[in-house]
Amino acid sequence: MFHVKHQDWVADDVSRETWGGLQAWTRSGSCVLDDLAETTLVWNERVNVVSRGMNTHEMAFHQRHSLMVALAPAFARAATIYDLGSGGGLPGIPLALRFPEKRFVLVDAVEKKTHVMRALARSVGLRNVEVLHSDIRNLDIREGDLLISKHAFKLPDFARLMAEKPWNEAVFLKGADYIAEADAVPEPWLVRAAACSQWDSDPFFSEKYILAITRNPDP
Repeated sequence: MFHVKHQDWVADDVSRETWGGLQAWTRSGSCVLDDLAETTLVWNERVNVVSRGMNTHEMAFHQRHSLMVALAPAFARAATIYDLGSGGGLPGIPLALRFPEKRFVLVDAVEKKTHVMRALARSVGLRNVEVLHSDIRNLDIREGDLLISKHAFKLPDFARLMAEKPWNEAVFLKGADYIAEADAVPEPWLVRAAACSQWDSDPFFSEKYILAITRNPDP
């Protein structure tokens, strides 16, 4: 039986400064984010990529939530980032807008969702995004690539599907049930969890967590 180690991840001066920069960018880039939200909802009437009935105000919260992936130290180190089960382009597209120097690969097993993501990326002029229609087991993951996801996979399923891939770090956005999921993972992980409410006190972020996952951590 493998053991998953848990650690609390507390907001520090670096992450607070990073979040302050993200918030400032969100305000300065509100027009493009608003356009992205509206275009996503138009597509959502044809292809279910986000929750039915969502409005642009709610989409703005999901965009802010997506940007929180960048608070994880592993994000700064990564040049190529795979967004697994991206669906409607979250968290990948907001992150790609903010970090044009990084390469983002948005992956979904549902082909019609990948058509939507390509259209969304084009609509906001992104050139650092590739969209793949693929099972994640077929991806050409390389050491140093960062894997991210927003509520798309249960942790044991992700571990099983990616067991043969040489990944070392991942960042997941999860709810409060992440502990039970992590304890069922069949390989050694270190999971550092941070409550999103440390950075944003809006009730939307209550019981939402950023998980910084390290595979096969040093003893």
